Amino acid sequence: MNDFFARRTRPKAPRSGAGGKAQPAGQLVARERRFWMRLRSHAVVFDRDPEWPRFRDDPSGQVVRILQLWMTESRAASGATPDTARHFLGNVRYCQGWMSRAEVSRLYRRVTAAAHLEEQCGALWRTRLTQFLRQHIRSQT
Repeated sequence: MNDFFARRTRPKAPRSGAGGKAQPAGQLVARERRFWMRLRSHAVVFDRDPEWPRFRDDPSGQVVRILQLWMTESRAASGATPDTARHFLGNVRYCQGWMSRAEVSRLYRRVTAAAHLEEQCGALWRTRLTQFLRQHIRSQT
């Protein structure tokens, strides 16, 4: 029997948990930054600026949020703590129900690549990212 295909297949991930799907190790970590922006004059004031409180409630502009995302590593054998060893996934901007589609697509590509580096299933991490983004945006409104 020819074992040509047997050598090229990846080993299956262990299945456990609900629905027979393996739960990905590691987690998503986020940091949020905000800035106020007036479109007609392109004025921008970041949340760390001393003038932020004055502009935050100004109706002539919008408060835009930037969500920075990391994926923690799952390699407990390497001795790295999840708090310091991370894969930076990128930034996504959102404001009043709007989210940058190109940036979200980039996040999905990067989370898939990082999952493959961790030898985990990219589809499970994409599902986790979707749930994380939905939960984060709902908590902000």
